[in-house]
Amino acid sequence: MLRTLIKYTLLSMLLVGTASVCLAQDGPRTYGSGASAAGGEYGQHRPVGSLEDARKVLKEFFGKRGEGVGTVTEKELFFEADVLDAKGVQVDRIILDKRTGRIRSIY
Repeated sequence: MLRTLIKYTLLSMLLVGTASVCLAQDGPRTYGSGASAAGGEYGQHRPVGSLEDARKVLKEFFGKRGEGVGTVTEKELFFEADVLDAKGVQVDRIILDKRTGRIRSIY
């Protein structure tokens, strides 16, 4: 009985670990490629304080990728924005951290 329990526990741990590696490798989007003139990977590497500045940063970043930016909303610690493809269809929703300028997907 104890051996069976140990076998199932180890098998469960193996399956969960394999699934997490697969999901991490095939994630929906990454924002780490290409460096911007103002900061580098993952955004600006500087504080972004105003809604206008956030729109500028996002349009510059996603414009290089052939994508656009839809609605940008200001929250307490970050800006939230819709990322649009060339046809204007939403393909992602991201946040731009106000303190660090880091961009990441919220999906």
